[in-house]
Amino acid sequence: MKAILLFFASIFTITNLTAQQTKGPNPGGGFSNETLAGSNRSWVAVENVQGSDDQYSDFSNLDNSANSYTDYLHVNKFQLDIPLDAIILGIEINIERSDPNQNTADYSVRILKYDMVTGDEKSTGDAYGASDAYKTFGGNADLWGEAWTADMINDNGFGIAISAQRIDGN
Repeated sequence: MKAILLFFASIFTITNLTAQQTKGPNPGGGFSNETLAGSNRSWVAVENVQGSDDQYSDFSNLDNSANSYTDYLHVNKFQLDIPLDAIILGIEINIERSDPNQNTADYSVRILKYDMVTGDEKSTGDAYGASDAYKTFGGNADLWGEAWTADMINDNGFGIAISAQRIDGN
């Protein structure tokens, strides 16, 4: 069994003076694995999450038990160049993911601020489909429980952290 997850695009809704603007989609430019206490598996080939090109990052087999989960996969360095006078209204992240066995779901989906996992938990617990499909997290009025400035979004440490879990012990 192999669980697969791709990260592709992010869309950020901002307000600059009186005009609403959307920045993105932009693929990330930085990819890493961060240890998550209690996890059973690290992500491999993390750089493969930079595009929708059938090059996958995965974590091989998790322990064959329900609720076994991975470390965090970090994606950052979006280079959005948001104007410094912009007011951030919402953050929307689109993740392309799949598991041919449909035994995998998100364990945790969180935002990165200055390269630190923070904000509201966005994991839904829904099983990944058997073929690649996008899942949207956040939205044009969702700040993930955080306050944001353009400097924070433009920082290379801004991004997304994803951990996946085994949902079926079969």
